[in-house]
Amino acid sequence: MIKFIKHKYLLVWLGLILIILFLNNSNTSFWDQDEAAYAGFALRMNETGNYLVPDFTWSEPHRKTPFHFWSIAGSYQLFGANEFATRIPSILAILGSLFSLYFLGKKTFGRDIAMLAALIMGTSLLPSLGKVSVTDATLLMFETIAFLAVWAYIQTGKWTSLLWLFLTIAGGTLVKGPPILIVTGGSLALMVFFGPNRVRAFTAGIVTIFGIMPLLVWGRIAWLSDGGTFISWLIDWYILKRTSGTVFGQTGPPGYYLLVFLLAFLPWLPMFVHALREYFKNLFSKEKRSNFDLFLFFWFSCGWFFYEIVPSKLPAYAIAAYPALALLMAKSILSLNEDHINTNKWIKGGWWLQVIFIVAISAGLIFGLAPILNEEGKWICYLIALFLFTFSMSQRLAIKGSWGKQGWIFFPAFGLGFLLLVWGLLIPSFEFERSATKRLANELKTLGAQEVVITQDFDLPSLPFYLEQNKIPYTIQETPELWSSAFSSNKKRHFVFSEDKLKQFIEKVPQQKRPSVLAIKGWVSDQGKTMDYLIITN
Repeated sequence: MIKFIKHKYLLVWLGLILIILFLNNSNTSFWDQDEAAYAGFALRMNETGNYLVPDFTWSEPHRKTPFHFWSIAGSYQLFGANEFATRIPSILAILGSLFSLYFLGKKTFGRDIAMLAALIMGTSLLPSLGKVSVTDATLLMFETIAFLAVWAYIQTGKWTSLLWLFLTIAGGTLVKGPPILIVTGGSLALMVFFGPNRVRAFTAGIVTIFGIMPLLVWGRIAWLSDGGTFISWLIDWYILKRTSGTVFGQTGPPGYYLLVFLLAFLPWLPMFVHALREYFKNLFSKEKRSNFDLFLFFWFSCGWFFYEIVPSKLPAYAIAAYPALALLMAKSILSLNEDHINTNKWIKGGWWLQVIFIVAISAGLIFGLAPILNEEGKWICYLIALFLFTFSMSQRLAIKGSWGKQGWIFFPAFGLGFLLLVWGLLIPSFEFERSATKRLANELKTLGAQEVVITQDFDLPSLPFYLEQNKIPYTIQETPELWSSAFSSNKKRHFVFSEDKLKQFIEKVPQQKRPSVLAIKGWVSDQGKTMDYLIITN
């Protein structure tokens, strides 16, 4: 059953994961909002030398504690300010999560469980987090190491585990503040009362408290730098508002994250359903419950269940639970009796659930996305739908034993093949439309812009990033009076209008003086709508 995690296969799986992580990173423009804002913070930090308080145009809601921005800024100093360099920290973080799950996990859970868990994580849809430079990949790495360090210390009492815990708490809080404290600190609190070694859990809890000291040092210096404005905003926006309500309407009912996990582990869904069922069956049985089950319960309680009842929700909030779910599936798969796999109704039910998701995804691709793509993009949507059904059927045959032991290879191959199709073919098929802000900046550079006037709040951080990347000065002037004044001056300027704003402007310009208009057409992916950028020159 475990042939596909033998040494001769490992380099193949790792090589494919690396290909996916680096594929088209230089050719894919920034994703608005978050990724472009983070890139802007790092760009501005390097330009101003202010590494304490993140600041960038149209990016205020995306400000966070600064570790991720520091890592991007460092990458820019090595590779230049571009998309490839922006995504390097997230790629390294994904790899760090996988390697830590294996190298730290094998000492506690055994080589086969740790390796299979790392493979499940790497061949789920999780590597996509390395393709978009957001804070979640880095946070996941720190959370994974922190929790494995906690359990290693509980089991062995080695002080080196406490050192890892301190370093990862320090890094995790500097990445995103409270989340790593919720999962690690909350779990340690449960261990103090219900765990197998309460004294060691208490000791680890003390180390966790000390781990926030670097965050406090940064917070104090940042407070002094601007009189507390940013830190006060940070506490209100990321703690008070999200625990008492929602922001931007980002909410969902209990069960939201279960649905997220089902989608994230789509290639392994038949095993996911079976593993969860077996886990809860053992957890509530005193005779069958093991320390492993108890360990995962602590992890799930603060990395998953807690977020199900919090009103503010985003898919990545419960990201800390991914390694725990991978470990759970790995242990469950390795304990399966091959002779009874094809008769297991929970595995069969998981496969049918996978089919339902595949039908929904295929319908979204064919009827939702394909109509707005070119002919090549349409065929890619059809190809992905065909791939999903083909590999799902192959998995069903593997479960029934028709492929023999080699059939297990279809599970990791499903995930990696799907990611290759999405990031290698589907995303590039509409990159031209997505890259409108980048094309706009390049066009303005070609026109020799001395200064650019942006006539409205487009609220897309990628636009000012690409302007600054091309060393193009710009101002944002949102009133017709300012446009008219700037247009009438002797200094050559280029103006960027939306369609509505241009109509307002043209109405006030005499017929004989109306300028020609250059249109850059695009599509805003996070808003799901088209947007035209109209350029005129005075």
